Amino acid sequence: TRSFASFSAAADEAAVSRLYGGIHFRAANEDGQAAGILIGDWAFTNYMQPKGDRSRK
Repeated sequence: TRSFASFSAAADEAAVSRLYGGIHFRAANEDGQAAGILIGDWAFTNYMQPKGDRSRK
């Protein structure tokens, strides 16, 4: 069983394994991880927010 301190650490290890496995070039890994962060941020901002008034009164 593998464990990681963060999701980014797991992504970094997966990227390196795909590099060493000959599946991706380093630039493809770096570009893919950068795009994934942007997409994740956008999805969180646009979809992962509570609906309605959640303030405590």
